[in-house]
Amino acid sequence: MREAAFIRKNRAKWKDYEAVATELGNTSADRLLDIYNDVVADLAYCRTHYPNSGLTNYLNSLSLTFHNEIHKGRAASWATVRTFFTDEMPRLVYKARRAMLLSLVIGVVAVLIGVYSAWRDPDYVKMVMGTGYVDMTISNIEQGYASGVYNSETPIKMFLEILWNNASVSLLVFAVGVVTSIASAAMLVYNLLSLGALGVLLFRYDALADFSVALWFHGTLEISAIVIMAGAGIHMGNGWLFPGTYGRLRSFVNASREGMMIVMGTMPMIFVAAMVEGFLTRHAQHHTTVVMLFIALSLAYIIYYYIYLPWRVRRNL
Repeated sequence: MREAAFIRKNRAKWKDYEAVATELGNTSADRLLDIYNDVVADLAYCRTHYPNSGLTNYLNSLSLTFHNEIHKGRAASWATVRTFFTDEMPRLVYKARRAMLLSLVIGVVAVLIGVYSAWRDPDYVKMVMGTGYVDMTISNIEQGYASGVYNSETPIKMFLEILWNNASVSLLVFAVGVVTSIASAAMLVYNLLSLGALGVLLFRYDALADFSVALWFHGTLEISAIVIMAGAGIHMGNGWLFPGTYGRLRSFVNASREGMMIVMGTMPMIFVAAMVEGFLTRHAQHHTTVVMLFIALSLAYIIYYYIYLPWRVRRNL
């Protein structure tokens, strides 16, 4: 598009934005953010196609006006935290919804591949989970305590180790999206193959039901968090692979920022899951009703926060 045509197409919009810039205090945060993102997109386009144009300075100045207002006085406060979790986070999840859905599908397929592979080859379980873990699990089953692995260390030590491990795995699944969205997908498959394989092992020893109660006590949140982190990584990688109307670098930067915010909003799930696994899962078999209630509440939270709330927040914009 020629520069003159670009200006004609957007002149009226920019004039409206100039008017908004004179009444920043009376404009909602959502409106300011939408305008800022739109101006930045136009600025990126201008820099790419008309690098020596005076239009670049105009759009840069306009974007800075909104940037400074958005970030002015954003000191940490409970109100800021509440706004992030009740508004910003759901909007970001909605924006990344296709990547999230793809991550869920890939996760389910990975589990099914693990089931199929372990069913065809009993030694496959040892390949993906390690001989030591498999032998320990079989030993626990023979002793009548299938989920004995969750009682192998002191609660505080187990909590800290699990928190570190799960946070590391989740962040890695997201971070490899820097390379490409395919990398996050591959990491998700690698981590969930073992879940399907473990299910087959437990089924063969008639311990699937008992172990599942303990596993999903914390695993509902833990595994969901990993899938969500992978979705954030896929979203980040797609910003580079499919830039759309943005320049490739700008699209990647935007998608990276959005993915990081989704990761930050999901980290509490990792913490709660580690708390449950470290301190409570060892008692799961003795409190089945409470465990099932917690699993149901965990599922309800995930459906509400990552499916319903993003749809509702987006609908109300």
